[in-house]
Amino acid sequence: MTAEAVAAFFERERKRMYDLKHPSACECVVCWSAEFHRQMTERNETRASRCRAVLANPELALTPAPELSPVQVSFFAQLDEVAQ
Repeated sequence: MTAEAVAAFFERERKRMYDLKHPSACECVVCWSAEFHRQMTERNETRASRCRAVLANPELALTPAPELSPVQVSFFAQLDEVAQ
């Protein structure tokens, strides 16, 4: 057997043994924990991508979008003044 075949076999076995089947609207502890973990992972990935964008180009990343309220725009203007 090749390494890919062995890896595929173990992945199939892992899924067969550990992937539980629950109804789509199940609110048990296992399903709730899995959903919570998925949401936190998604937030973390979004936050990490935003941080990478700010670090790569702070001026562009901190430029306010046109739909922001004036309070938010003035906050970014203050950031620009402090940076100079």
